[in-house]
Amino acid sequence: MRAAAAGISASVESQVVTRSLDKMLRDPIGDAARRERRALLGVSALAIMIWHTGLLPTKIESVGIELTAGHRTAFLKLLFAVVVYFFATFAIYGLHDSLSYSQTVHATREAMRREVGSPDPPPSLWDLREVALRVSGLRLLWDFAVPIAVAAYAGVGLILMILSGAK
Repeated sequence: MRAAAAGISASVESQVVTRSLDKMLRDPIGDAARRERRALLGVSALAIMIWHTGLLPTKIESVGIELTAGHRTAFLKLLFAVVVYFFATFAIYGLHDSLSYSQTVHATREAMRREVGSPDPPPSLWDLREVALRVSGLRLLWDFAVPIAVAAYAGVGLILMILSGAK
């Protein structure tokens, strides 16, 4: 074992890897981005439902509003603006969290290499680290790419409805 040759016991090396894995497996998305993601997915789901069903309100009785065809187009434009707002807000927060998480993973990997004393860690001990990196990559994809794709799909649907006159 290289760590033993470098004067590091297997127990210490195992502790270093465990501490590092804890950092790599932390939640990559912060509370602010999570709230924005939830709002983005909610408003996007509403937009997709309106697009696919064609159901637009004609009357909002609780406030006494009746929507004409022109009003429905204005409603769709407003909904599109809300989707764009939450998309941009989530993208900004998400990019910040993603960069922060990537920096943490990079710094953790470098710290592991320094503490273990080997540029090429022993594969048997680091197999779990490789799995953790793959899982965290999937988590980043799920937490960031999926909501952005859903919002983009909703935006396209709203644009198509607006251009068709929202009949």
